[in-house]
Amino acid sequence: METLIEPHVGALWRTVQAKMRNDPDIDDIVQQAVFKAFTHLEQFRFEAGFRTWLIRIALNEVNENWRKRHTSRSVALDGSAIAQTQVSDPKDSPFNVCARSQTARLLRIALASLPEKYRIVVRMRDLEERSISEVAERLCLTVAAVKTRHHRGRLRMAKVLSRTAYLQRFPSLFQ
Repeated sequence: METLIEPHVGALWRTVQAKMRNDPDIDDIVQQAVFKAFTHLEQFRFEAGFRTWLIRIALNEVNENWRKRHTSRSVALDGSAIAQTQVSDPKDSPFNVCARSQTARLLRIALASLPEKYRIVVRMRDLEERSISEVAERLCLTVAAVKTRHHRGRLRMAKVLSRTAYLQRFPSLFQ
């Protein structure tokens, strides 16, 4: 039996790989196809080549594998069950909402601590998402001045935020 199937295993494996791509089940499917060929050897009718028959069995196994995967992932629901289901976004978890509100509060504090000339530029660039040239035109400044103020403002905000984070992390040191 081994001499009957051994010459065709490479072609069988390549065929399954072409269908399955880099799926880890390739070896299992080839093995299952060889097993089915052994157990149903009496059904081979000599109308086509043996390799063709083996490949057809393997392709049927690939299809069966996909069918099993597809059916195991789907769940039948009626319309009323779908209507009653509430889908929540993981970004809306209580932890994430709290973290976002704390971050927003810290950013507001840091922005408020800036001198007016930096605060306006940072607000327009980062919060209003305006271009450098638009900010320069609006504030009657040069592009270089806007870039400098934006950079200096963000550096000052970073200092305030790092100081605030340090205070929050080690509050007992400053009491």
